[in-house]
Amino acid sequence: MMKILYLHIIICCMFLYSCMQFKKADTGKLLILPKHIEIFNPYLPKLPDSSLLSGSKTKIYTLVNASCSTCLLQLKEWDDFETNINKQKDVQVIVVCESDDNFQLIKYLFESKKMDKIHLPLVLDLDNKFISFNASLLSSEDDLTVLTDSNNKILLSGNPIKDKNDKKRFMALMPDKQ
Repeated sequence: MMKILYLHIIICCMFLYSCMQFKKADTGKLLILPKHIEIFNPYLPKLPDSSLLSGSKTKIYTLVNASCSTCLLQLKEWDDFETNINKQKDVQVIVVCESDDNFQLIKYLFESKKMDKIHLPLVLDLDNKFISFNASLLSSEDDLTVLTDSNNKILLSGNPIKDKNDKKRFMALMPDKQ
């Protein structure tokens, strides 16, 4: 019985170590953005153009499946995170959305006002290329979140809205507002 317990502990430690190594392995790579995108948010009076993607010293890119109603709940979390973080840090949160339904669900939820108001513009990946361009960055089947510099060079991967340690590490690398 004790041998099984020890074996279980060793296997768990190996998994934890490999996950920590994965988060560090992607630093220095460039995040690749697809060319065919649309900036979307019906709650914003004037949508920014593609200059949104080059506006601050650091950026957090996160991928959200816009065909999944449960996944869309993350939008409010990211909106709250950016609202709180932008008071002290120079960072832009960029939510890249992929979709299996040509963005029908997300557009319906926003237009019917069944979705909470958010101020984040959403980057709709019209050809679903973002995930294939950046497949090596996926930390799980559906989680791609990275902190980049102004040139999209990856500084850190992780998810600051799901993991407090990731949030601390992201905060440490983001410059203060001046």
